[in-house]
Amino acid sequence: MAKNTSERAAIRLVRDGIKSKYKYAECCEVCGTVEDLELHHPNTVSLLFFDWCASRGFDHRNASKEEIMNIREDFYKDYYFELVDDVMTLCNTHHKSLHKVYGSQPPLSTAPKQREWVKRIRDRSTGKESQPTGEGFSRFIPKTFTSFSDIL
Repeated sequence: MAKNTSERAAIRLVRDGIKSKYKYAECCEVCGTVEDLELHHPNTVSLLFFDWCASRGFDHRNASKEEIMNIREDFYKDYYFELVDDVMTLCNTHHKSLHKVYGSQPPLSTAPKQREWVKRIRDRSTGKESQPTGEGFSRFIPKTFTSFSDIL
């Protein structure tokens, strides 16, 4: 097989081999719709794969299809949680919104922030968002005073 498998082709081969294991929720984890559902990996698959290849000295950019196929099972074993269990089901609208915030290939370090974003937007849309205390600057007033006029 010819070398120089493009990065996109390599990632497609990696994704195709694990897709049957993906675990979709029944509805969008933000709004609850059942329409236009998509799977989101907080740990960007391509970045995981590229880092994994680099750590093993495997040149995915110059690998053949057969070479990618031969190593992908090892990749799945090392990152099964990130590929299959640590995923979010989002509607197309919320998936696009998340990527507007975190970019088309969110850095791996943003995975916890992405999960928090989903929770925050869900809570906001369902009215479960924590309400502000209304304290504002008053939290800086010593408790012995009852208002700003007491300290002026």
